[in-house]
This record gives sequence, C-alpha cells and structure tokens, in this order.
Amino acid sequence: MKRFIATSVFILLATAATATTHWRNAFDLVLRDYEPIRIALASGTLDGVAEHAESLLEELRHVEDNITARHAGVRRGTAVELHKELPAMIEAAARLARATTLDEARDAFQELSRGLALWHGFLEKPHKAVVVTCPEDGEVWIQSRKHRDTIVNPYEPDRRDRCTTAPHSS
Repeated sequence: MKRFIATSVFILLATAATATTHWRNAFDLVLRDYEPIRIALASGTLDGVAEHAESLLEELRHVEDNITARHAGVRRGTAVELHKELPAMIEAAARLARATTLDEARDAFQELSRGLALWHGFLEKPHKAVVVTCPEDGEVWIQSRKHRDTIVNPYEPDRRDRCTTAPHSS
C-alpha cells in the first residue's frame, strides 16, 4: 500500500511539473518551432518547414482550446484579445504546413508573424525575442533578442538595411 501511495504521489508530482511548465511557456513553445521556420525561409529552403509548422499548429490549437492569461503569459484582459487572433494564426500555420513553394510559405509566415508580434506585445514580462519590422515592405517577424544586431530577413534574405527591431513594448 505504501509503495502504491508513493508511486501515485510521484506520478502526480511529475505530471503537475510537466503541466506547469507547459502552461507557463506557450509563447516559448510556439517560438521553438517558429525559429527554425524563419531560418529555413531566410536560407531559401522549405527543409523542415512543414514539420515545424505542424508542431507549431498543434501548440496554437492547444492555446486556443485551453487559453488562460497565465498560459499565454499575458494580462487577463489581453487574453481575450489574443484569443480573437488565434484563428488567423492557426489558419496561417496550417497554410505554412501545406506550402509547396517559398512564396506560399513566406505569405503564410507573414500572417503568422503578424499574430505573434501582437502576442509578443501583450506579454506581461519582457521576452528573449524581439519584433523586427521593415516598414517600407510591411514585413514583420520575431527573432531572438541575442541576434537583434544581425537581422535575418525570412522574406528577402538580401534586404536588411531598412528593417529595425522593437523590444518588448509592455
């Protein structure tokens, strides 16, 4: 009986720790798959894009079905605003997963990036990512803060001169 109780407590604690980690890091989990897609597009390839887009799509669906402010890392009022944006992000991620050309992938990535940039602006705490914009072209994407001085454009890899980073705005 003691062994059963000890095993049950261990399983409960392990499950709770995993769930807590998952619930606190929805934005990070999405970026985990977003970043390899950005790098592939900047390299002019679709290698790995579909697989990462499928994983990202799964996480976005999870967020949509189970959204809480804590899960999304945003204030309570902005969780509602974020929830309104999730269908467009899910649609864009699905299109990205089905893309067969770089143009299709980049169009879907742009729509996804607009939603993620909005989510980034809603985050309660500063994040290790920055939003990059190219105002003249209307391009936007998220990239790691540690690479903020080296802009890598996933839409037009050779054009970096008119793009700027914006830190977390909250």
